[in-house]
Amino acid sequence: MRSLLILLMAIILVSCECHYETFRIDNVVMQPIVFTDSLVNGKKYFVINFITSWTGTKPVLFGGGIEPGLKGIDEKVKSIEVRTRSGKLISPCFKGWETDMYGLISNQEESHGYYSSLNIASLVRSINKGERQSVGMRICIPRLFYLSSNDEPYTITIKFRERQITSKVIQKEMVYCAE
Repeated sequence: MRSLLILLMAIILVSCECHYETFRIDNVVMQPIVFTDSLVNGKKYFVINFITSWTGTKPVLFGGGIEPGLKGIDEKVKSIEVRTRSGKLISPCFKGWETDMYGLISNQEESHGYYSSLNIASLVRSINKGERQSVGMRICIPRLFYLSSNDEPYTITIKFRERQITSKVIQKEMVYCAE
């Protein structure tokens, strides 16, 4: 009986693992992309990638296969600002498509999935509300936007209540085909 109890306790201990309920945005990357089959429309496309880490650890029993970060972000985003070299705010000039749109872009070597939002403000709302495309592993899928002005983005800043993250926009264009 004692060995059965020890075996049962060992199974329970082995079956426990840490689960990460939330995520934290540690950095942001914005980069221009060019679609080879859509150069004629004259639009400038950009992807925004969030670099995250998992937070909110919680021990769970038999938790294998539970996606991390399903409870959303650990601190609300106040704003995402894109500015030119001169400091002009151009965030409202970034446009997208339906919030539930998922697409695929590919170059000769690899393909990448992406999401889009109607604009950057709707992306912020999606992250803060914990909508499906902005929780779990999906927060790391790039967001595709096009720029509706001739201004060139220079920095992207994510503002939180007590911190902010600023990154320079990568100037090297990635060339893709829309699928």
